Amino acid sequence: MKKENTKKEPEKKISPYVVFNNWLFDNNKTSVLDESCINSLSCFSIMQLFSGLGNFTIFLNEYFNDLYIHQVPKEEFFKFLKEIVMKKKITKKDLCFIKYFKSDANITKVWLKLPYLKRHEIPLFLEEMEDEERESLEEMLGISVPKSKKLSKKNKEQINRVKKTVTMSNEPKINLSTLKKEFFN
Repeated sequence: MKKENTKKEPEKKISPYVVFNNWLFDNNKTSVLDESCINSLSCFSIMQLFSGLGNFTIFLNEYFNDLYIHQVPKEEFFKFLKEIVMKKKITKKDLCFIKYFKSDANITKVWLKLPYLKRHEIPLFLEEMEDEERESLEEMLGISVPKSKKLSKKNKEQINRVKKTVTMSNEPKINLSTLKKEFFN
């Protein structure tokens, strides 16, 4: 007899949005969405999926894009969307795909300094700028520190010579009381 492979492959985690999309377009009114999936989804992010559908988008914004959406249970809202999808024959291709960027400390710093830009617009904004402009903007906002060049032996010797000449000079020190008198006279 052959030995069976006893190693178990790790289960792949499926995004709640993938589960939701599969449920939304299965054309089965009686199918049930998993409770953990419902709890992990945001109604506002689901509404963004429908933002390119013209009149339906206007309808959603008019009735649900305010505090009213928090009064409606998520499960009922999702069932309502499923009925609309089935009646209007909306396909997955009709939904909008919104690309989310991973959070980055530099993007957060730029966003805090330039709050009129949306977080997902900042990488695009930085890509469009030329290298010199981007570097100067990053330095200005305190995101990146300019790299210091390594000193060669000649440069180090020159710096040491300048230090010696500065310390050896016996120039008279400035007296603050005399400066005050000169300033006020």
